[in-house]
Amino acid sequence: MAKDAFNSINVSYKSIELDEIDEGRQLHEALHQLTGARTVSNETSMR
Repeated sequence: MAKDAFNSINVSYKSIELDEIDEGRQLHEALHQLTGARTVSNETSMR
């Protein structure tokens, strides 16, 4: 998993569980429009 990979190389990250936040549906749709992917298992890096 991505979290394990980031942890193994001491990279800071923020994990957002879309099914646990109020804006999850909207964020999921925005990510779909940006990436074309519908699955939430995709990792997205934003600055």
